[in-house]
Formats: sequence, C-alpha cells, structure tokens
Amino acid sequence: MTPDPTGVGVYTRELVRGWSQVAPGDLELVVLAPHPECFGFLPAGSGIEVRHVRLWREDAWGRMVANHTIVSHCASTESADVVLAPNFVAPLTGSFERAVMVHDLAFRRHPETTTWAKRTYYRTLVRKSIRRSARVLVSTRTVADEIEAWMPDVGPSIRIAPEGVSPTFLAHEDEENPRPEPIADRRRDLLFVGTLEPRKNLVRILSAHGNLCRHDATFPSLRLVGGKGWRDAAIERALADHSDPSRVRRLGYLTTEQLRDEYDRALGLLFCSLYEGFGLPILEAMTRGCPVITSRGTATEEVAGGAALLVDPVQTGEIENAMARLVGDRGLRRSLAERGRSRAREFSWSRCAGATIEALREIRPGRRR
Repeated sequence: MTPDPTGVGVYTRELVRGWSQVAPGDLELVVLAPHPECFGFLPAGSGIEVRHVRLWREDAWGRMVANHTIVSHCASTESADVVLAPNFVAPLTGSFERAVMVHDLAFRRHPETTTWAKRTYYRTLVRKSIRRSARVLVSTRTVADEIEAWMPDVGPSIRIAPEGVSPTFLAHEDEENPRPEPIADRRRDLLFVGTLEPRKNLVRILSAHGNLCRHDATFPSLRLVGGKGWRDAAIERALADHSDPSRVRRLGYLTTEQLRDEYDRALGLLFCSLYEGFGLPILEAMTRGCPVITSRGTATEEVAGGAALLVDPVQTGEIENAMARLVGDRGLRRSLAERGRSRAREFSWSRCAGATIEALREIRPGRRR
C-alpha cells in the first residue's frame, strides 16, 4: 500500500488494525509492506510483524510483480501456512495455501471503465487465483453471488467479511472534543468522494447538478474529493460544460482527517457509482451524520441497508430528483442521518478481521503461522 491509500490500500491498513484489536493468540501475522510506516499505529506486543520490502517500481505494476516474486519467495522460505492476498490476485507460485480478497468484478461487469492493461491483468489472473485459493474473501453478499454465478464450483470456498469504518470517523457523540457549534448548522454543500474515473459515474452527477444550478441560483455547490484516475476525458468535458463551473470545487486527494471534515460540512454524499463491490464512503458519511444518495442494484444498496436515498445510476433524472429532494427537505436529511448512524454501527474492522481470521483457521486448523 502507499502512504496515500484509497480502496484496497485502506482495506489492507484497516484489516491489519482490526487484526491487532482481535489479537488471536493462535495465529502469527507477518505483513510485507513497501511502506512500513503506514502501520505505525500497531502497538508493541500486537503479535504482528511488519517487514519492509523493496519494489521494482513504485506503482501498481511494481506491486503486481512483487506479489508473484517477493511475496512468494518470502512465504516459501519461511514455511508460511497461508498467504492472504488483499488485492484480487494471490501469488502464482509457492507450496503454501492461499486466501484471496476479491473486492469486486468490475473488470467483468464494466470493462469499459478501466484501462486495457488492468482489464487484461485481472481477466487473466483473477479466475486462476480464485481457483487456486482455499478461501475467497468478499465484503458483500452481492459480490459473493456474482462470483458464484461466474464460477459455480467455487461457492463453498467463499466467505463474507464486511468492511468497517476507520477510527478517525467516530460518531459525533463519541468524540472527546466535539465542535462547539452544531454540525447540522454547518452543512452547506454536496459532496462526491472517489477516484476520478468512469465507474464513479461523475459525468451524470455533474450533469444533474448543473441542471439544478441552471434553474436555482442558490442551489448548493458540489465539492469533489478524489485523486486523478484514468479515462477521465469525459469528466473534464462535463466539468467544462457545467452551467456554473464556479459552483464545483475540486479538492483532490485528502487525508482521512480532512475527509472527515468534508463529511461534517456536507448536506449529503453523492455516491452514485455504476458499480461497487462495497462502498466505504457510504459508511464514512453515515458515521458522520451525513445523508447519502447511492445506487440501486449494486453492493452499495446492500451496504446502505435502507438508510440512504437510492437511484438508478444511469438515469440522470433520478440523480437530479434525489439531489433536489435531499436539499429541499430538512426532515428527510435528519431522518437519513439518524438511520445512517445506526446502520454504520453494524460495521467494524475488528469484525472484518474476526471473520477473516475464522476463514484462515478453516484452511489449516492445526497450524499456527
């Protein structure tokens, strides 16, 4: 993982944090990390060893190569029982058992939203990795069903370990030093969180927001949080075509603390992706009392659990109507905030770690490492 993690990087960091909280006495965890400082939160005596590994190059390709060389070599030389691969693909070689985390099947469901290189890599290796793994971890029933429909014979090896909420996103009532002013009074703008890439559906979100701004000079501004992604030419055109570009602000990648503050000032989160395997921003926003608009028919609906406004992500009109409804109805925002906080409390990284540990124990119940 990198010092500025998104998606899989956040999953890896928080799974390790959750593991340290569960602290299973019968299992030893060794984390191979190109940036060990990302795990500086681990307390002494946690039973988790973090080892520095050097990558061929500091990018996705460097991590992919390391997965099939450095990770495999280290696991083999130290006689590891199981290698847990957190990013879709387990090492190809080695005599150890494998468990793999498959976050989604976007490369199959929406191949047009990713690059040719990534699409080819995942199409080539994810299926092989699933077949070679003793346990296949997913974070939602939605993804479990998708994998089983694609590869019916691997169903018995699938285990669901829902993700959680990072400790930085504590509920307001749990903060040691709450803000002096009511957060509800500070909410002014709408918020988008996600890498700027096609699957996040930002083009339609911008179109819907632009339509509302065209007819209402006081409609809330839209703040965009997320680093530059890929195949983003359409997003740039949509930004240029917005009816009032001054009411769209690009904030780029933010730290966890900065993102928490954005949730606190937002009237609502717009997370209307074409497809997701989970959707961490939904839980983050809910934990902060920020109402959510998200997509119907993907894992986001499962994660939201009835505590969000749902839209068809390919229908710009539905996104527009949901935005207008959320902005215009204070009672609805209050209801969604309350239901969202309740829903978010059902998820935690310690539970995710516990479910993951149980899946690993099933592979080698009599072994320790």
